[in-house]
Amino acid sequence: ILLSNLSTSLDLHACCCQCTIVGGRIPLQFHASSHHLSRSSLLFVFAVILLISVTIVATTTALSIRSLSPSQRGSLSKYRIGRYWHETILLKYDNLNLVREHSYHSTMSMNIFRLCGDMSHVFSIIVLLLRLRVAKNAQGISLRTHELFLLVFLTRYTDLFTTYYSLYNSVMKVLYIATTSSIVYTIRLQEPICSTYDKAQDTFRHWEFAVAPCAVVATLTHLIGGGGLFSFLDLQELLWTFSIYLEAVAILPQLIVLQRYREVENLTGNYVFFMGAYRALYIVNWVFRAYYEPGYRHHWVVYFCGVVQTLLYADFFYYYLMSKRRGGRFSLPTAQK
Repeated sequence: ILLSNLSTSLDLHACCCQCTIVGGRIPLQFHASSHHLSRSSLLFVFAVILLISVTIVATTTALSIRSLSPSQRGSLSKYRIGRYWHETILLKYDNLNLVREHSYHSTMSMNIFRLCGDMSHVFSIIVLLLRLRVAKNAQGISLRTHELFLLVFLTRYTDLFTTYYSLYNSVMKVLYIATTSSIVYTIRLQEPICSTYDKAQDTFRHWEFAVAPCAVVATLTHLIGGGGLFSFLDLQELLWTFSIYLEAVAILPQLIVLQRYREVENLTGNYVFFMGAYRALYIVNWVFRAYYEPGYRHHWVVYFCGVVQTLLYADFFYYYLMSKRRGGRFSLPTAQK
């Protein structure tokens, strides 16, 4: 149903944007364009992404299990390095003092909810890229939100070149960084898209009211948890904590932009919906792992930020679903009402 809705929006709303200043506001008027993607093309793209992801998960899991003997599988144990939150599975050989890191845990922690969450995240990015490339305009899109998301990924994935967990994990990290960088570059520098970006509507001061407060809170959380500031692992842990806090509020500039425009273009609405669904599915993933995964360790900062991030989408979810139910235009209420 979502794919059908998306393809319909591409056919009907892939458009050039005509802007007219009316009462200090910039209403969007769309007309049909010859640039569109067929429904079969969208289905093919989504099917390929899903197939690649499932193949990566299945292959890495099978290789991890196959490389272990029955006795070695029984010796898998969870180990926490000092005070750090990142968990590592260590494979302990019976008659040797050698201990080596193993990626078994990172592959076996995959479940249907995490996979669906990741695919929802990837699909939201694809929807936004299609919207930018096909419509050739950035009206209603917040550049500042994507600058925040790019900062989130760059600070969270500092272990990309130091620690290998699985092929799936590495591919997803590179994908998030590359696609978000592409979105920021497109909106900021690429013509004719950058000319349609409305800075007057995207005015949330993200450095003062998002990055700076999250940096302070993350530092306090890190120090209270017993972390230091002078080693590479300490710095890596601090940046990871910062990224968790920042991701919780990174969508705020986008939601503010949509509130100011009121009329939400169909593809933009789908993009925000899939972004919110990604975090909601990850909450279900945490609950599932806590219930079914032996020895699963809870991360209360992650839980808190995940719930806050999902709650920020709650109002948007309500009006999005109501608009789909009515089949009319998707519009958000204003404070004046």
